[in-house]
Amino acid sequence: MIGMSFSSFLSLLILGSIAAIVLHFVVLYKMLAGFDGFMNKWIAGWIGGRLGLPVLGHWGPSMSQVYIIPGLLGA
Repeated sequence: MIGMSFSSFLSLLILGSIAAIVLHFVVLYKMLAGFDGFMNKWIAGWIGGRLGLPVLGHWGPSMSQVYIIPGLLGA
């Protein structure tokens, strides 16, 4: 999965935003205050989700060639 389609990019963006929302608002982990901290978590969540797919494997439900559970665990 070297190349990525636009729908896969959007799916990882959604999974990264879910992880960022949980970290920022539920866990209250504040690396930076405000919107900047949320955006940093979102970018880190996207990168973690992208790297989590090949590391954690391909299992569970998927949407547009992105497996949801490994993507969320990586993010």
